[in-house]
Amino acid sequence: MFFLLPVLFTIAIIPIISWQLGRHQSFAPLTAVGRKNYILNIDAKEISKPIEIKRKNRPLRISCNVIVKLTNNSHDTLKYLTMSCSWDDNFRFDNYKFGMMGWNCDKNIPVTKIVPPHKTLPFIIPIICDSTVVISATRFRIGIIIIKESINRQFIDFLPMDNDLTRFKNNLIWSNEVEIVK
Repeated sequence: MFFLLPVLFTIAIIPIISWQLGRHQSFAPLTAVGRKNYILNIDAKEISKPIEIKRKNRPLRISCNVIVKLTNNSHDTLKYLTMSCSWDDNFRFDNYKFGMMGWNCDKNIPVTKIVPPHKTLPFIIPIICDSTVVISATRFRIGIIIIKESINRQFIDFLPMDNDLTRFKNNLIWSNEVEIVK
């Protein structure tokens, strides 16, 4: 009889986990006013010089830092949810040839980022891409997913962040288009 307990537990708990994870789609989309007031900008002159990353038996990769600035042009404070270490989950690229370099982390907890009215919050985005992107002057944009803080919403409502942009499209703000110049 005891050998059936793990099976029964699994059968009972899976629907609960699935229901809980399904709740992440319940966050409110940004309003038209919010989409107009929150601006994501990249100054092409501030993109760092690309560095080649050579790896044995693998294609040449390029790395550089891009400073992305989130500006709140509204009269209200913007408060949005992210994680203390994996804050990169809130960012996306419009071109699959680009990605973000990872980093180690000792602690990853939910946090609220605050952007006061008419202020800017800069982010340094460590980009990695194939070397052909620089040679061919491939253009890209970076987007930020803004899930506004709400007192009646649990943090789990927007986790896990994944690459399925369909559920985030109404909370995604894109930057201007830029390219990495060698």
